[in-house]
Amino acid sequence: MPQTVWRTTCQGCGKTIEQTGRNGNFRKRCPACAEQAQKQQSHQWLKDRPELRRIKNRNNKRNRRLARRDPESEKFKDIEIYERDGWNCGICKRPVDRTLIFPHPMSVSLDHVVPLSRGGKHRRDNTQCAHWFCNSWKTNRLEEELNRPRRRSRTIVRFVS
Repeated sequence: MPQTVWRTTCQGCGKTIEQTGRNGNFRKRCPACAEQAQKQQSHQWLKDRPELRRIKNRNNKRNRRLARRDPESEKFKDIEIYERDGWNCGICKRPVDRTLIFPHPMSVSLDHVVPLSRGGKHRRDNTQCAHWFCNSWKTNRLEEELNRPRRRSRTIVRFVS
């Protein structure tokens, strides 16, 4: 069967597109307009879903930062850890409500068992699911240190008249 030459105008820029093919499945846009339309569609899709955009940006930012700090760090998505842990907080051992989003104190967050600031690695075996409140309360302490009271420096306030 001979190839069919098909001419049409691009829906994006109006230029004439000449295509050959056999199955009748032809493009409606030139390659440049098709790429631009794909970018716009992808951008609009993320714009309509701000929670996914926030997650994507956070993961990309974290991966760039960790690649500079530790080239041996693993790349993974937070959701993998949450699913692995069954959506249970690794600090208080209570379930995490997956419908809550930050800044709700009981929303989900990713906790490093050995904090990065204390030499921990960003790997699957060093991370756990946690409530945002529990993770903030833990700060950069290890699990053994959580029962000890935190030392606070004494602040002396004097009023000068």
